[in-house]
Amino acid sequence: MRPLTRNPNPGYNIPQTIQINRKSIQQPLMTQGIQPVPGYTATFYVQDLLNFLSAATFANQGTPNWGNPNINANQRFLIPQLISLFTSSGTAGYGNARGALLQNFGEICSYCEMTVQDSSLAVEHILPKAEFPGVMITYTNFFLACPVCNSVKGSQPTYTFAYTWAVSQGIFAPNYNQILAAGVDCATSPTDATSYTGFTPNLYTANNALIPRQNSLNTNNAYISTTNNQVTASINGMGNIIVSNRFASNGNGTPLLRNNNFIAMVGLNRVVVGEFSDRRVTNRTVAWLDALAAAYRLNTVFQNDPSQNKQLYLMMVAQVLATVRTAGYFSTWAEVFYVLSPPLNNQWSYYSFLRNNATDPTQPQYYIPGTNAAALPAQ
Repeated sequence: MRPLTRNPNPGYNIPQTIQINRKSIQQPLMTQGIQPVPGYTATFYVQDLLNFLSAATFANQGTPNWGNPNINANQRFLIPQLISLFTSSGTAGYGNARGALLQNFGEICSYCEMTVQDSSLAVEHILPKAEFPGVMITYTNFFLACPVCNSVKGSQPTYTFAYTWAVSQGIFAPNYNQILAAGVDCATSPTDATSYTGFTPNLYTANNALIPRQNSLNTNNAYISTTNNQVTASINGMGNIIVSNRFASNGNGTPLLRNNNFIAMVGLNRVVVGEFSDRRVTNRTVAWLDALAAAYRLNTVFQNDPSQNKQLYLMMVAQVLATVRTAGYFSTWAEVFYVLSPPLNNQWSYYSFLRNNATDPTQPQYYIPGTNAAALPAQ
């Protein structure tokens, strides 16, 4: 997974107030003790509404359709109304964070790493708004997601899952804030320090057999074709076979569970033959083969570049880095380059060029916004 870092000053702020013109909502709010701003009849403090949603979420304890007996009919009416309000509001809707997120993370899905250069890149909630509406307009609860990742993740993690995770971590009878924290903690996040090292991309055959790395990372491998959402490649020592690039979780214990939870929630390894609405694994597999082809060309140019400063080689590296910026699937390219051109005692390591330039905002041709250099191996 591409490791991300958040801008602490994103340029997005929750507004202090919001206008609610519908009397059918105003009156129930006042019945709940939520009063409009003094001197106004249709303007309410946003934080009061979020506090109400948070309290209702904790009182409901994950009961479907807000059906817990602790939730009265008035509250049951207001909750979906406020969720809808914070979804569609032009002043307080979570869509207002989109610009800040694009500046922070780039036009890239924070989960599968697909480049999505249009409006279909969604503001995605780590804690889903249907389960945790009290934080549905909080910037630190946002990533950017492609339509497939956003759809597959849906309303995960649920309140119940977060509660159970908190208990599994030794928190007896967790309070609301502890449940929120558990909902974030239960799955590896792109902003975690282990977001890159926690997963290893590998090639698998059509019958789910792991292809040994000496075969899958051979620069003589070549992309052949994509048919019916399946990639055929020429794999060194194995011939022309159908392959797919999927992530394996590293570690053990709780870190391993968090990694597996992430893969399951986003469906990151999902391969459905003949389904063209989800091509994430297909495109990542092609990216793996493209990275191998690029590595082969870079190795060849380096070996045949007679100049002391390797001018031709560096020109080739620059072209590859520009390709990676637009191609997506950064962690796939980084993994291939790291294995084939390790940085240790190698001033010409093309992995190092990728790492250093993709994380440097002063290099706009190669910079991939939000990529966290500290979470990528330097040696």
